[in-house]
Amino acid sequence: MAKYEVIIPWYGVEKGEVVDIESLHPALKPNVRKLSIEAAELIPSTPKAKSKKDKEE
Repeated sequence: MAKYEVIIPWYGVEKGEVVDIESLHPALKPNVRKLSIEAAELIPSTPKAKSKKDKEE
């Protein structure tokens, strides 16, 4: 399955979200951007980092 980044959101999907779509419908092509394999497999460089908001809770 190919991974796409949402540029223009639609119902149930937010802008910037990464979606897996087996076959992309032509109506959705202007709304998404295909991600390269390397970009789709990125992991956070600091997975244990927390924001100030997390520390207060």
